[in-house]
Amino acid sequence: CGPYVTLTLRASKGPAKKKPDFCTENVPNNGFNPVFNEGRGEEFSFDVADRETEILQIDVMDKNELLDDELVGSNCIPISGIQRGFRHVSLFDSRNVTLPYAGVLCKFSFAPHRASLSEEMAAD
Repeated sequence: CGPYVTLTLRASKGPAKKKPDFCTENVPNNGFNPVFNEGRGEEFSFDVADRETEILQIDVMDKNELLDDELVGSNCIPISGIQRGFRHVSLFDSRNVTLPYAGVLCKFSFAPHRASLSEEMAAD
């Protein structure tokens, strides 16, 4: 039993993903103020195809050894609305009600898009 975070990049078109893109480690027996990776946090990178239509889904889950893991809270953020730097991301329950004092501290950064080899070849 303990919390972990999943991250899923969702596109406005196409089929919904069945599994998250990334998942943090489980922090056993620390549901009130979990610290991931011994306080260093964890870093995840996404290739964003369309910044205007894609959404980052952040889910905080509680690991359950006997039953399915339980959703503690979540938030879906349009990529176009994310600003660089440290951000507190508020969490909502399954009925979309704000969970008071619950959130995830995230640091966002953006790297310029590098064309893949096939894109570079097609551009010539």
